[in-house]
This record gives sequence, structure tokens and C-alpha cells, in this order.
Amino acid sequence: METDPSVRLSVLPALGEAAADPRTDQDAATAARAVLADVLCGDDAVMWVAAVYASAGPEPDSAVRHLDRLVEVFSDAAVRPRFEDVWFVPDVEGPCSREIVLWRVARLFEHAPASQLSLLTRVIEAGRRTGDALLCREAMDPAWRLLVDRPSVGGVLLSLAGELLDDPDGAVRLRAVNMLAAPQAGTELRHLTRAGQEPWALPVGCSASSRRTITPIIAQRITVSECAGSLRRPRCAARQHLSPITTPTSVLAGRPTVAAAGLS
Repeated sequence: METDPSVRLSVLPALGEAAADPRTDQDAATAARAVLADVLCGDDAVMWVAAVYASAGPEPDSAVRHLDRLVEVFSDAAVRPRFEDVWFVPDVEGPCSREIVLWRVARLFEHAPASQLSLLTRVIEAGRRTGDALLCREAMDPAWRLLVDRPSVGGVLLSLAGELLDDPDGAVRLRAVNMLAAPQAGTELRHLTRAGQEPWALPVGCSASSRRTITPIIAQRITVSECAGSLRRPRCAARQHLSPITTPTSVLAGRPTVAAAGLS
């Protein structure tokens, strides 16, 4: 039996693909599932994540069932180096970091947006509590995509983004601004305004200086959202494919208060 964990881990995705392929002999598919189930019962956290990832092929809801432990593993700073020790992908130079694996695992939840929202917000909150900026950054990127694709999640994500405007890490703050400045955020912010709340009251945890910085951006988004709604214009497909890191560049251009507040 192979003892090198990096070799063992690299085999798991192939087993998942074989188990999910209808052309695979039934006995072979059953054997592949048995190997994955055995790893899922093991103590190695990174091997366990790999088994969850591989199991999503034959069982799409596998990741959803393991959501709680996924949050625990990704939030455990002590486990982070282990990913780069053992997670290698064929034809890709170098190991996969925890952050890359998190991005891959988050995509397994695309068919279950409520669970994906739970995974990402819990990971972001865990990273915020422990000062793990790398974890926050990586979870905020798919969270931005979720907001773009499903604006109904805005209430949760925009509140969290507001609290992150004062995060010590500049890249986290940039992503927070990007969430609040997303065109899809305008609808949720407009609803709050109509309910008698100031749109910038949503980020309950942000400082006064951050509120002053983000207020004109939010106001602009509300205006854009109103216009878009009245004209019934379709969403721009090209806009939705912009990187969540580059989008704020155009939004924040010419606003010296952003640099002054340390958001850039």
C-alpha cells in the first residue's frame, strides 16, 4: 500500500471521477467509493478534504453534508501548511495552497447557494476573528461572485462587508469595498433606504471615516440600480465576468478619499 500522502491524495480525484463515470464497471465504481469512504473516516484533515472534493463527483451533496467540518479545517491555521505539503495536481507546477483548495471546494456548493453562503461567511468570520487575512481574501472572492449571481444574499454579505471595511489587511478592505460597490448591491441598499434606513447604516461595524468613504459609492450604486430597474435593462454579461479584484479600480477612480482612508 502506498504510504506517501501526496501520492495517495493525488489518486483520490481519479477515484471520484471513476465512481461518477457511468462507463465505469459497477464493481470498480463500488470499490472507488469504498476507498473514498475510508479516507472520510480518517484523521488526516487535508486527506479528508481531498476525499470530500473527490466524492462530489459521484455524490454532489457530499460537500454540503460535511460543511461544518470543512469550515473547521479551513479555519485551522495549524493545518494550512499541510495543504502545500501533500496537495499536488498533475500537470500543475508546485503544490496547491489552502487558499486554492478553498476556492475549488467553494465551487462544489454552486448548486446549493444557501450552503455556499454559509460556508463562505463562516470562513470569512473565522478568518476575521483569528486575523487570518489570506483566508478572508480567498473566501471573499467567491462570495463576491455569489452576490453577483444571486443578489438576494446581499443582506448577509453587505453587512459583513461593512464590518470588514476597517480590517487591518488592505486586500480585505478592497474586497469589502468591491462588494458594497457591486451593481447588484444597489437593489438591497435601495430597499433599506425605502425602509427608512440610511443606506450606509448597513455596515454596522465600520468606522466613521470608512462610512464617509463608502457613502458616495453606495449612493452611486443606488442611483444606477434605480435607473436599471426603470429601464428594465438586462445585466451586462461582460460585467459579471470581471475579476472581483479589478472591479473597484473603475468604481473608485478619482476618489482621493479612498486612498486617504487606506482602502486602496
